[in-house]
Amino acid sequence: MILNRFQGALKRSVCAFIKLRSISNLATRSWAFVHNGLASALLLSFIRQGSDAQVQDSQEILAELVKTLTERSDDVGQFSAAHKKALRAIQALQRSSVEETRCQSENSSQEHHPVAGSSESMTVLPEHFGNTQEQSMVSLDDWLRDFDFDAFSPLESYNFIMSDQVPHDFGL
Repeated sequence: MILNRFQGALKRSVCAFIKLRSISNLATRSWAFVHNGLASALLLSFIRQGSDAQVQDSQEILAELVKTLTERSDDVGQFSAAHKKALRAIQALQRSSVEETRCQSENSSQEHHPVAGSSESMTVLPEHFGNTQEQSMVSLDDWLRDFDFDAFSPLESYNFIMSDQVPHDFGL
């Protein structure tokens, strides 16, 4: 019950930022607005519990936020290092979620219709992520892909991502 309320509050916060951003670009020029929107989105992306409808709703909200923020690259260029890391982490978590869903659907279809190759042997290259993938993102993608949600606190990840410390290999 508490997790559902928390998740609902995060969704409302991200939706409010998206709506404010659609009214005025001042939302992306205010550090506080950007921080609140990205922090809420990042925490929402770490929550992997709930019904399929809740998870799908969260994914749609996060996709809309990423689309809104990446439409105009000049806005993203003005973000702090922490905000750039948060946006990249959200994108990486989205890709990870899509990849996980695709693998699950492939595994379930293989149970009914076995194929010669195994999905485990397939290598996912950075080019498969689309045109928005940057080489510097691979490190963050790997870190998030190996992230164990059961053994590692999402808040520790949140603190790392939202800190202004930038590892040299991330290329921000």
